[in-house]
Amino acid sequence: REKAVTVGLILSWYATSIICNQSSKQLLSQAFVNSETLTLAQLFMSIVCGALVIFGFRVAPFEGVSSRPVLGEVSLVALANCLGVGLMNACFGVMHVSMVMVLRALEPLTTLFAGLVLNSKTSVPPARLAALNLVVVGCGLSAIGAHGPTALGLALVLACNFCFSFRNTMGKSLGEKMGPISQIFHMSWIGVIIQACIILGSALIKGTALPAPPPASA
Repeated sequence: REKAVTVGLILSWYATSIICNQSSKQLLSQAFVNSETLTLAQLFMSIVCGALVIFGFRVAPFEGVSSRPVLGEVSLVALANCLGVGLMNACFGVMHVSMVMVLRALEPLTTLFAGLVLNSKTSVPPARLAALNLVVVGCGLSAIGAHGPTALGLALVLACNFCFSFRNTMGKSLGEKMGPISQIFHMSWIGVIIQACIILGSALIKGTALPAPPPASA
């Protein structure tokens, strides 16, 4: 039964990822929203889904933030997740979805790097390193062609991978203090605050958040 549940979760994750990625690309290509606003909307929907799972369907109990250090950890994970989602949406704006996903497949390599940075005692088995090298070669071969990555797109995907890798690595440590569903719920509402601040800061820098000064009288 546990294997069936695991397979079901993996298939659900895969299917929803396809829907999310394709719909994101459509929204961005048709200029309905920009990547910053789309990220905010996605994080808000994550709050709604988390609330339904926890408080509506009661699939998992709600676990609050128990202390200030835990809040700090959750906030760091939320920041990494928020930046990762925002960068991936930005990637969809400059590259084809399939190319973004090809380069996103390099995330295990950046996760390995993140693990080494956050935990110097981490060791890498030779077999795992060899497998990751095959992933790198496969991604490189898949990226060759007319729809190959642009320099900007490659930089955005690399930054996105690092953000998600640090999120996963830090989230694994945080998982010892709260369950995954509550962790995602807290990540989402903190992420909304972070993304709202990013949008406001961007608007202030561009000068669009302040009312235009009245025209000078002749």
